[in-house]
Amino acid sequence: MKLSRRSFVKASATTGAAVFLGPGLSLELKALATASAGSGKDQGQWLPGTCQGCTSWCATQVYVVNGRAIKIRGNPHSKVNGGAGCPRSHLAIQQVYDPDRIKVPMKRTNPKKGRNEDPRFVPITWDEALDTIADKILELRNNNESHTYMLMRGRYTYMRDILYDRMTKIIGSPNNISHSSICAEAEKFGPYYTEGLWDYRQYDVENARYILIWGADPLSANRQVSYYSKAWGTVIDGAQVAVVEPRLSATGAKADVWLP
Repeated sequence: MKLSRRSFVKASATTGAAVFLGPGLSLELKALATASAGSGKDQGQWLPGTCQGCTSWCATQVYVVNGRAIKIRGNPHSKVNGGAGCPRSHLAIQQVYDPDRIKVPMKRTNPKKGRNEDPRFVPITWDEALDTIADKILELRNNNESHTYMLMRGRYTYMRDILYDRMTKIIGSPNNISHSSICAEAEKFGPYYTEGLWDYRQYDVENARYILIWGADPLSANRQVSYYSKAWGTVIDGAQVAVVEPRLSATGAKADVWLP
């Protein structure tokens, strides 16, 4: 009998499964299945959420069991990311339950600063933290040094208009610095000067026939990584993709032409 490689692999897998599911293990597997089912109160539920890993804010669903997030997936009802999710959303669970996550304000107790100096941070209450900040701000204003006040922020919320903009101006400082200067806001300059659009964008790559990517890496960086990762199979089937990038990026590796 002539046996192809494909048939051999298939037969081997079937035989292996038959051995694994032999009499000696069937009871254990049945017990495992019963235990996995659990009682009704132990069963989780998928709750809607959103990923804060970038400014895409992809719609997600979070599987919660007894008040604890277990798994995250893209929301299949989303018209933006289409049910897809990138690694950032999955890493959010590690971030939330990281034993080293800082949950309260930390105060430096060692006034000496340097590479080898231990700052000796100690936890303090929110009231003490807010009082300390207020006292320092008033001290700067009384000494006519309010221009030395600086606010630096990371991922923003809609409190930005108060804390980031108005509060800094009221204090009398021009130093409101955001990570967006090297992130999404900087990325907007390209389409602003070429298309006249200052906003976030999601390109219709699935219906494109030629895509020129200049210095961007949509499969691994910036916004809509989840959407582009899901759509890229369709993209390369229907369009020619050229990437201009000195580094062989993830997108460059999956393009028709890479121009370093």
